[in-house]
Amino acid sequence: MKKILVSCGTGIATSTAVRAKLIDCLKAKGYGPDKVEVGQCRVADLPTFAPSYDLIVSTCALPSTVKTPYILGLCFLTGVGVDKVVDQIIEKIKD
Repeated sequence: MKKILVSCGTGIATSTAVRAKLIDCLKAKGYGPDKVEVGQCRVADLPTFAPSYDLIVSTCALPSTVKTPYILGLCFLTGVGVDKVVDQIIEKIKD
């Protein structure tokens, strides 16, 4: 099971929207809840939570102390380039 952490400034509205869209996109590509767990948090909590995850999808800049690989997830809000970013996410989490 791979783990993806979605983060935004407050960990509420934006990360909730991105998480929902990401889950739908991953499921459509065969990466359902049996293969991928998707959590969410506020960016300030990343130093604490990130080490337990395989990948971060964030809508804002990450603290420099976070070493977990990440992908910028603004496309999930704008709708522009979603397929490309989902493919990049799958590339990073596939075995």
